[in-house]
Amino acid sequence: MAIVLYGVKASGKTTYARKLANQRKWGFVDTDDLLVELYAKKFGGSATIPDIYNTLGEGAFRELEHDAVSNILVVNEMVIAVGGSTFLDSRNVAVFKDIAELWYLQIDFSTFLTRLNELDVWPSIFSADYNENELKHYFEQRVNIYEKIADKTLPHLSL
Repeated sequence: MAIVLYGVKASGKTTYARKLANQRKWGFVDTDDLLVELYAKKFGGSATIPDIYNTLGEGAFRELEHDAVSNILVVNEMVIAVGGSTFLDSRNVAVFKDIAELWYLQIDFSTFLTRLNELDVWPSIFSADYNENELKHYFEQRVNIYEKIADKTLPHLSL
């Protein structure tokens, strides 16, 4: 069995996925790393996720993200961390749903705001003049999707 950990930005997906993989002595993959590698192969040079998003725009970024997800060789005993937007595309849900358990890392809005403010680089999807209402809308939109597809929900975990 494979496990996919997902949640909103700054929910701890990569951190918990690494910990879980280490505890179980399983393999670990982060789709953000695969996305960066795929971008380098297709376009040359290295770039961060925000750079890729800003360079390609949202539509092309989502297609590249789907390509990265579709090319994961999922094996038993693997933990996969996916980017916060991965499951906004139902094709990506379908890729994993039959071959892995989807574990949703749930955090509340207050924790989300606190963790965002601790980031060195804000996600590209937020404008420089964001406001709390925009962030609340972003958060609620994703939570609604995440809750519907979860095989398991892990309530707020501290990092």
